[in-house]
Amino acid sequence: MKAKRWVSKAVPHENISLLMKELGLHQATAQVLVNRGITDLSLIESFLNPQLSELPNPFQMKDMLKAVHHIEEGIQRKRKTVIYGDYDVDGTTGSSLLYLFLKELGAEVDVYIPHRVQEGYGLNLKALEHLKSQKYELVITVDNGISSVAEAERAKEMGLDLIIIDHHQVPPQVPFAQAILNPKQIGCFFEDGLVVTIT
Repeated sequence: MKAKRWVSKAVPHENISLLMKELGLHQATAQVLVNRGITDLSLIESFLNPQLSELPNPFQMKDMLKAVHHIEEGIQRKRKTVIYGDYDVDGTTGSSLLYLFLKELGAEVDVYIPHRVQEGYGLNLKALEHLKSQKYELVITVDNGISSVAEAERAKEMGLDLIIIDHHQVPPQVPFAQAILNPKQIGCFFEDGLVVTIT
């Protein structure tokens, strides 16, 4: 295997040495921040050491209250819940975080990650039928589901409740779900607390 060589794009900026000195940053870290347009000292401090108090109010997100009530009711009624995560990095880490959080609250919850090749992206009809056969009652997607209209309809027919958590572009036709958490959907006023776009 050929060794990879990482090359940093160096955007010239007079503040790199200042950032290194004032905040004790490594040159590479200071350079990355400058490359992303983060040069204000207070913004850098907030970016590198975020506080919970700086997060935006999650209840500004459309359907958040519905989702919370539905999950809360599921926990109280001991409903079998499954997190249907995407197989990529944000899907698996998001699924893991949600799983640990719900477990801490006493939920009867498992995680299902579809096979990338055999099942593909998004909700899968065979997987949903399998989950129903395993007596799951609530499916919570993480990083997928916003374009799974037919699959969501089948879930409804089978009596599976569905909460969709996704950040991808919302198609003209949205799937049926008990709640959809997606900041890109019409009528959602959730504002990202981070003023810098991270790419």
